[in-house]
Amino acid sequence: MQKSYYAIIPANVRYDEELTPNAKLLYGEITALCNEKGFCWASNSYFSDLYGVSKVSISKWINQLVEKGYIQSEINYKEGSKEILNRYLRIVNEPIKEKLNTPIKEKFKDNNTSFNTTSNITKEYKDSCHKFQTCDMEMAQQLYSRMLENNPDAKKPNLNKWADEFRLMRDRDNRTEEQLRYLIDWTQSDSFWKTNILSPAKLRKQFDQLAVKVREDIKKKNQVTKTKPKAFQSLEDWADES
Repeated sequence: MQKSYYAIIPANVRYDEELTPNAKLLYGEITALCNEKGFCWASNSYFSDLYGVSKVSISKWINQLVEKGYIQSEINYKEGSKEILNRYLRIVNEPIKEKLNTPIKEKFKDNNTSFNTTSNITKEYKDSCHKFQTCDMEMAQQLYSRMLENNPDAKKPNLNKWADEFRLMRDRDNRTEEQLRYLIDWTQSDSFWKTNILSPAKLRKQFDQLAVKVREDIKKKNQVTKTKPKAFQSLEDWADES
């Protein structure tokens, strides 16, 4: 199945606190797959392989989206049995719900012009202060997940803000996704830094200092392995091979 790089996650989905972050990401993937034929025919196995999670998890995320009214699920069974032949997912195109308390709510109050559903979604997407990509949200989730391993009582953050911070590191600071993912794991495995890097903002602020620490760590490992982590193959000044 050919993957699409165009996905939309509107504000009413993004800011729905009753949805898990992964369900929101899956919604974006479904919109991308709906671009071609107007519906998504991908199976739970496909999504399971794509995200590296169980089919049970995928089923839970889809059920969340169906129960909240964001998507519709149509299942065709083999005649005379309960064997599933096809499952089609369709996006429920509704205008942005005014009852949601979102940062973009005020942008729609003064809009007395009647737009069709597509125009509403497109305008909302462009006006949103969050322009992060899927990889940014995945890194936000990665950091929070690693923090929970160190402290199960860690307070759940605003993952949208965290994802936007990762976007800034990529877009403005020219950090690569591989570098950031490596540093997330590295800091949360370090006895000192795991108590100090508790947000993307802290990671961004300490990035240069962390680079020095990582370089020292890599040099020590290079004395034994003579190799460098993939994240730093293009950054010769971070770690020497000698």
